[in-house]
Amino acid sequence: MIASPLRFYPFSFLRSRRTTGSGLLAFGGTLAALLVLLAAVGPLLSPYGYNQQDLRAGAQFQAPSPAHWLGTDDLGRDLFTRLAVGARVSLGIGFGVVLIELVVGLLLGLLAGYFGGRIDTLIMRVTDVMFAFPDLLLAIFIASMFTVHSTGFTANLVSIFVALGIVAWPAMTRLVRGQALALRNREFVEAARTLGATDFWILSRHVTPNLLAPVTVALATGMAGAILAESTLSFLGIGIQPPYPSWGSMISTGMTNIRSHPEQALIPAVVLALAVLGFNFLADGLRDRFDPRMRGV
Repeated sequence: MIASPLRFYPFSFLRSRRTTGSGLLAFGGTLAALLVLLAAVGPLLSPYGYNQQDLRAGAQFQAPSPAHWLGTDDLGRDLFTRLAVGARVSLGIGFGVVLIELVVGLLLGLLAGYFGGRIDTLIMRVTDVMFAFPDLLLAIFIASMFTVHSTGFTANLVSIFVALGIVAWPAMTRLVRGQALALRNREFVEAARTLGATDFWILSRHVTPNLLAPVTVALATGMAGAILAESTLSFLGIGIQPPYPSWGSMISTGMTNIRSHPEQALIPAVVLALAVLGFNFLADGLRDRFDPRMRGV
């Protein structure tokens, strides 16, 4: 799981006794839903393509108007369209990374925690080696290697999936292993084992269902981290390559004109911050909802 640095609470009222859990869940869920809506419907509402230039009023920096709701960038491309297509990129990569995190982390964590022994030792030593490298630096190294040899948007997208997926699974593996260690000696597992249930049956019917709550919370947090990590790679020029839009590359391009046209960088930066904040709040709300000990805190 790629840890997101936005784990503070700028809206302290959301942590009050009255709104804990339900307030965070509603706020984070609303932001996440708006992001999904922007990605799904936004490009359909715009008559422009993400790389289409509108030169009728000059190529550079058209102001917001009925024709261009957020104006245009330095090449006359509609900023709203690029923002919405960038949301598709962020969500697509986020879902892909958490899927890798779920499949690899859940499988390895269950094997290590339930069976233990040499399997546990081998998996955890590999996990420890992965934790020895800083997540972002490792992702930058892997993505830069793939970017040199990848051509086309699909290859570029796969390279980011691989880079972020490789650094995402160790945290999920450690989380699942710890939960599986606590569950494998519980009474209901021992009863199933006494009745002759196979290990596969116990894992699928007893252990895995009891992991849903912590895994769901971890995936919501991982989604925020993956979106932020993809934007960071694109900001540095080793993520999504032009002309396809990404929030990170839009911020990077906007920084060159930050003094004369600050909205070019501020708009995608604000949308990125709200997306990361929304999934973090969603994760905290789910944690409070799933854990009875957090209610009323």
